[in-house]
Amino acid sequence: MASGYRKYGAILGLIVAGVGAVVTGYTIMDPSALGITGTLIGITGIAIGLIIAVAAWKVD
Repeated sequence: MASGYRKYGAILGLIVAGVGAVVTGYTIMDPSALGITGTLIGITGIAIGLIIAVAAWKVD
């Protein structure tokens, strides 16, 4: 069962990181849209997504 957690957790983590990257990119392209809050949300999303992916990969 661990392989299922590993696969789906890693996919979920990468999706969250991808959304964070999109928010960060959108904010950089149009700073007036979200401002510094959008950048922080995006960077936090990337970090959380990568943590989820790595944690899921480490599940035994």
